Amino acid sequence: MNKLSVDITTKLLRATFLNNMEAFKNVLPEMYDYFKEYKATNTLLTIDENNNVNLVDNGALVYDGDPKSLAIQQVDAFEQDPKCFSYGMSFTDNSIFEHEKLLRSLVDRRKAETEQLSDLQIELPFNEPQLDFFIMIGSGLGYQIEELFKRKEIKVFYLYEPSTDVFFAAMHCIDFKPLIDRCKAIGGSFTISAGGNEFQFVNQISSLLKNNGYFLVSRIFAYRHYLSEENFNAFKLIHEIMHRYSAGWGFFEDETISLIHTVENTQSAFPILIANNTHDNKLKNLSVVIVGNGPSLDNDIKLLKERQAEIIIISCGSALKSLLNNGITPHIHVEMERSVALDKHYSLFSDEEHKLLKTIPVIALNTVFSGLLERFSQAYTMLKVNDVGTDLITFLESKEDFEIVKYCNPTVSNTALMAMIHLGFDNIYLLGVDLGFVDAEYHHSKSSMYYDKQWKRRESVNKRFKRIQTRAIEGNFREEVYTTDIFDLSIGTMEFALYDFPKINVYNCSDGSKIKGATPLAFNEVTIVKHNLDLRKELDILLTSSFKKYSRDKVYVHNFLRNEFFPKLRIALDDFMAYLEQPITSREELSEIFSLQSKYLLLLSTRKNTMLYFRFLKGTMNYFQSCIMSNCSNYTNETMRMEYIHDALIEFKLHLEFLYKELLTGYNKPSKI
Repeated sequence: MNKLSVDITTKLLRATFLNNMEAFKNVLPEMYDYFKEYKATNTLLTIDENNNVNLVDNGALVYDGDPKSLAIQQVDAFEQDPKCFSYGMSFTDNSIFEHEKLLRSLVDRRKAETEQLSDLQIELPFNEPQLDFFIMIGSGLGYQIEELFKRKEIKVFYLYEPSTDVFFAAMHCIDFKPLIDRCKAIGGSFTISAGGNEFQFVNQISSLLKNNGYFLVSRIFAYRHYLSEENFNAFKLIHEIMHRYSAGWGFFEDETISLIHTVENTQSAFPILIANNTHDNKLKNLSVVIVGNGPSLDNDIKLLKERQAEIIIISCGSALKSLLNNGITPHIHVEMERSVALDKHYSLFSDEEHKLLKTIPVIALNTVFSGLLERFSQAYTMLKVNDVGTDLITFLESKEDFEIVKYCNPTVSNTALMAMIHLGFDNIYLLGVDLGFVDAEYHHSKSSMYYDKQWKRRESVNKRFKRIQTRAIEGNFREEVYTTDIFDLSIGTMEFALYDFPKINVYNCSDGSKIKGATPLAFNEVTIVKHNLDLRKELDILLTSSFKKYSRDKVYVHNFLRNEFFPKLRIALDDFMAYLEQPITSREELSEIFSLQSKYLLLLSTRKNTMLYFRFLKGTMNYFQSCIMSNCSNYTNETMRMEYIHDALIEFKLHLEFLYKELLTGYNKPSKI
């Protein structure tokens, strides 16, 4: 090995590191602070016998050959067979919302014109001159990153390197500032995570989508540079949960229903959960059983009936009918669906069961139809996070200290869990909260309406469960069960909730999906705390002290909406639509327009007086941007692609005009579903 050559290489490595540190000092100050006095311990930078810069780990060289040449070969291989997550849409048989009808028409047109067989097919995904979102798992020495940027413009680039030693080495090998500048020049970002775990990795992806635009889910490239346990876990996790990034967006028509129902509920003066509740819950140590309507409920419903006097039973949605059919009256019922159609399910209840409802209090999100809530002895509401109805109340009543409840959807079991946590219970058991199933023929408790011959929708709903796309995941008491996108999103939301409330003891007694943070426990092993308390009386005291009555005069609310909110929403809508008036000659320009729209709405979300406008527009924007970008990317004929983009944007603008007019004429009428 030539000593002079080694000396020159060493000085170049040091100079590159210092250049990066100077750049990080200005653009990534947290990186600068972390690596200012850093010393590698396990994986070290070295110069091998061939005068190649290399890594040594546990006494062995990491790269078997010239790392620069290997990087080029690896990028070549990725280019031929890229790992790319794409955005696809599924639709119900009978679309009610204009939102869904129009999105379906955009997908159908693309299918007809490109003759693609399914939404999941991607033709030549790496052929675009610009890649909008690229994830690199593992930096190594970084040469493959430089090679990638030689071949492509990359808008949003996210580098995750779990080993700080390895990234420290990369800082000596490649100059990051030109790459960072390249991304910024086209309206994107270059993000680096050094250290951390796979959960922090996927959370960072969520933040990048929020800040740069969810339309980026249309195509997300994922490149794993080297194999390690940490990289494997990150790659596995993103594969499992990628679909969650494109769920739960809401949309304009959905928010209109929330507005209608929230206004109705405030006029009914239903109490709202207060924040920082200081009431002493005398029942906090008792066993609280949240009962879902999963198929495994049938295994334990007999034992539940035997124990109903000793435990607190919380029914979730359709589980109420299953419990009543088995002679079990829950202490509290929970609802969260905003559709008025939910109220029609109660037509299956007998006259005797309707009398029983008048003895049961209900806890519901502010979005639930007031007519349904009035069926119970007393209704209590919780303000749903990220909801236009919630934003309206907090805007009108800035001095009220109401709790904004996180992690309360997408299923009613999420709502029930958060309700019990906020009421101060320490020991919570999940029963029939399967969030999955072993057999698509047996997807809910057989005591429920899903198998009731009198329910008119029984056959169509059961057929839908047979057709619905499922995936195998780890089971709670068995190796695997099958789950759906919604159930999987519910699992993930519960796991976030349990992470945020680590002092709460939550046990999963359901023979369904595994929920991290909830201890698996057979229901016959649940600890029963002996007591002499009148449960219904004590629960009534707890609920009365934890929720505060709230009402607003109908005339006042409607005057605010018509005279202040709607005119300002019109201004925000015009500003938003102005971006769509700009001439577009390429997919890359479409990406730029969508980024500007996303950043405009993100700005609205940072101010209390403009949050309402953001809430109405953001879901519809996310769906339409993602749909248009995803589908136009499947065109290899540039003329056809631009015709599709042009027509789709016109449809998007017409739809926004329709939504605004419908809001003006329908906000004070019963919701459409």
